[in-house]
Amino acid sequence: GFNHGIMASVNQWFVRRKGLAMSITTTGMSLGGAVITPLVAVIVLNLGWRTGAVLSGVVLIAVVVPMSVVIRRSPESMGLLPDGDRVPPNTGGLLPGSGSLRFSRHITNVDFTAKEAIKTRAYWFLAMAMGTRIAAHAGVFVHLVPLMVWKGHSEAIGAFVVSFVALVSIVLRVLLGWLGDKWAKQKMVGITMVVGAASLMILLLSGGAMWQLLIFAVLFAFAEGVNGLSWSLLGDFFGRRSFATLRGGITMVHSFMSMGVPVFAGWVYDTSGSYHWALIPILILYLVAALAFWYLPHPNPPKRVTDPTRENVLTGA
Repeated sequence: GFNHGIMASVNQWFVRRKGLAMSITTTGMSLGGAVITPLVAVIVLNLGWRTGAVLSGVVLIAVVVPMSVVIRRSPESMGLLPDGDRVPPNTGGLLPGSGSLRFSRHITNVDFTAKEAIKTRAYWFLAMAMGTRIAAHAGVFVHLVPLMVWKGHSEAIGAFVVSFVALVSIVLRVLLGWLGDKWAKQKMVGITMVVGAASLMILLLSGGAMWQLLIFAVLFAFAEGVNGLSWSLLGDFFGRRSFATLRGGITMVHSFMSMGVPVFAGWVYDTSGSYHWALIPILILYLVAALAFWYLPHPNPPKRVTDPTRENVLTGA
C-alpha cells in the first residue's frame, strides 16, 4: 500500500521528468534486492524464516517511518513548481513538444477527476496492459529461486541471481526512465515486454549453465526495470489530481489478474516436476502485454475542457 503514497508524491513533484523521477524512486526496490536480499537469505538459512521476518519488520519500522516525515505533499505547498521550473508550463491539452505523432510522448496538462478518467477507454486499456505485465512478472519473480534450483543450482545461487537481477535493473531503471522522458513511453514498455519474453525463451532452452542463467537475468531485468516508467504513464495521461485513486483502481485490476499466476506455476511444478509448461503461458503473457502497451490509446480530454459552452466554468466567470 505504501507504493501509492510514494508514487503519488513523485507525480505531484514532476511532470516533464516524471519517467526518470519514478524510475529513480523504484531503484530503492532494486537496491533492496541487491543489498538486503543476500543478507535476508543468510539470516533465513542460518536462523530460520521467522527470525528473518521479525528482523525485517523491525528495520522497516526503524527506517521507513522516520524518513516519511521529510516528504512534502507538493511543490506548490512550498512555493515551487513541478520539475524545478520557474515558469508554469503552457496551458492546453498537451505540453509543448508532445505532439500527437505515433512515437512522440503524450503529456496531458489537464487534471482528470477520477470519474472522468475511468470513463475513458485509455484508462481501462492501461489497467489491462499493467495487469498483464505484472501477472507475467509475478509468475516468474515469485519462483525465481526455485527456477534456479530447477536448473540444477542451489538456493544460495538462486538468491545470487535475484540480487543480480536487482543490481542490473538499477542501471536499467534510470536509463529507461531517462529515455522515456524523450520518447513514447508506451512503445518503450512494449519493447521491454518482448525482451522479457526473450528471457524466458533463453531460460527454457538453457541447459543450466551459469552464463546462460546470467543472460536470462540481464534480459529479465529489463522487464523488472520498466516498473517506474510504466506507472508514470498514468500521470502522463490523467495528470496530478487523482493519481493515487486511479493507481489504486489499476492495482485492484492487476492484483486480480496476477494473483493466480504464481499459484499456477507452483501447481505445474508440483504435479509435473518441471516449470516448462508454466513458463510458456507466462511467455505468452509478456507478448500480450507488449501488444497492449504498444497500441495503448491516448485519452481524450474531458468534456469540461473541450465543450465551448462551458467556457465560463473554465474561466471562473
